[in-house]
Amino acid sequence: MKINRNSVGLILFTLIMSYGGIEFYYSTKEKKQMDEFLNREYPILLSQDSVNSIITSTFYPKGWRAGQIIHCIKLDDGRGFTVRTRYNLSDENVYFGDIVKQGFILRKNPESDTIMVVGNNRVYKYIIFGEVSYD
Repeated sequence: MKINRNSVGLILFTLIMSYGGIEFYYSTKEKKQMDEFLNREYPILLSQDSVNSIITSTFYPKGWRAGQIIHCIKLDDGRGFTVRTRYNLSDENVYFGDIVKQGFILRKNPESDTIMVVGNNRVYKYIIFGEVSYD
């Protein structure tokens, strides 16, 4: 039995497209699961939130970009937040992702878009993206 080139090309094309479709499905499913996890465990820090706690851990999800301005943090009071900073009020050369560490203190007054990170005998102030909850 002789196989012509068109049949081989069609078979290869079908296999490649099937593999691509399967990979796309699983990566989309994985991203959706990560988004659900982040929304549940690390909701976005909003302007109306109040925080005055010690940072117990930090988390930066695989595949995220902008690691210097966004981080997921857990606090000693059990809460977790995704903190998205807009800019630094203290020192433009110190990014949020570079200084937020376990043992530092995170402070934020309600109805404010300014957070303070206290550590290493310094206070760093950042403006966050001030999303508002409409619940």
